[in-house]
Amino acid sequence: MRAAYFRVMALDLWRDKGALAMAFLLPGVVFVIFALIFSAAAGGDLSVRLALLDQRQTVESGKLAAALTARPEIAAVTTVDASAGSAEELLNLVRSGQVDAAVRLRDNQTAFSALGAADEAPVEIVFDPLRSIAATIVAGAVQTAWMEALPGARIRMVAAVIDQALVPFTDGQRTALELGLQRWDSTPPSPLPPAALFQLRSTSEPGAAPASVSYYAGAVAMLFLLLASLNGALTVLDEKQCGLFDRLSMGPGGVGAMIEGKFSFLVLQGFVQVAVIYTVAWAVFGVDLPGHWAPWAAVTLAAASCSAGLALLFVSACGTRQQAQTLGHIAVLLLSAIGGSMVPRFLMPNELQGAGWFTPNTWALEAYEGIFRRGENLLDLGKPLALMAGTAALGLLGARVLIRRAGR
Repeated sequence: MRAAYFRVMALDLWRDKGALAMAFLLPGVVFVIFALIFSAAAGGDLSVRLALLDQRQTVESGKLAAALTARPEIAAVTTVDASAGSAEELLNLVRSGQVDAAVRLRDNQTAFSALGAADEAPVEIVFDPLRSIAATIVAGAVQTAWMEALPGARIRMVAAVIDQALVPFTDGQRTALELGLQRWDSTPPSPLPPAALFQLRSTSEPGAAPASVSYYAGAVAMLFLLLASLNGALTVLDEKQCGLFDRLSMGPGGVGAMIEGKFSFLVLQGFVQVAVIYTVAWAVFGVDLPGHWAPWAAVTLAAASCSAGLALLFVSACGTRQQAQTLGHIAVLLLSAIGGSMVPRFLMPNELQGAGWFTPNTWALEAYEGIFRRGENLLDLGKPLALMAGTAALGLLGARVLIRRAGR
């Protein structure tokens, strides 16, 4: 009997392709996704897209800029024209997500060998708090580039302190020291430069909600939208199995009215769900929901419609509730992992970041980030809004077609 029970369970698993995939295929796929993400972040392969503005335009700043852009951790560099570039332009580049961080070589009339002599450091690093790891990477790259490009600067600083505070040098000693340093410029010294080399500047406004809070409000909202829409759409298959579907399809409006009614309910349910999440984010963490309620409402309506349309289309294409429930949860998990609902997209390899644009999670996250962190209006959010609205319409239309065919 034990062998018979074993055989029955094995056959049930083999016949249920969704459960089979959940048991043996999904773990490997999820492992590959997370391994790619975290091996890139923890294994030293994380690279940074950098914007660079050299306001000094000197030989020293040119050497520093060249050494910085040649660092292996800098993946791509956007050079901002010094004649028209400004600190605000760098802020906008980082806020918009076009670059991960920015470096400005300030023209503060301070030599790189006289750090601390001015009120501000000669290098400014602009970063997004959500991507603070990028600031750490760039800070290390700036320090290393400073040592590589200007190896005599550190010694000049030490010599100046000795000359002024301890034992004054003679003219001959100063000349000999300078000649020696010029010969030594090709060999970097070992000590790290002081912190006065650079200053950090955040893109967040003072008193604003933490960047991670606004990000994960959208990430969690989209994850729950997909799950709730899937569970609500499963009622289509419940009604098929109990025979209620045939009676409903013969009522006023037929199949179309039934699908549209379910779609409307799922959209309203999803809108309220997201409203609860953002209300908590506003009340507890200070996310400025009242100041952005109009674009937030438009994006939330589009996200809820997109989730509802996809869920109805998916469920309509499935034959049984078991199949739809199992495969649906696999799909939601994969979309959320790739789309940024589980791990910030910045930590992902470039290939996964590109793949994220095929998921509704990324569309919604980009729209919410544009509203709450970049101050964009509805016109600026045209791409994610169009993708979500188009997917909602196609999903609703496809669900109606599939349900009609199933009812024949």
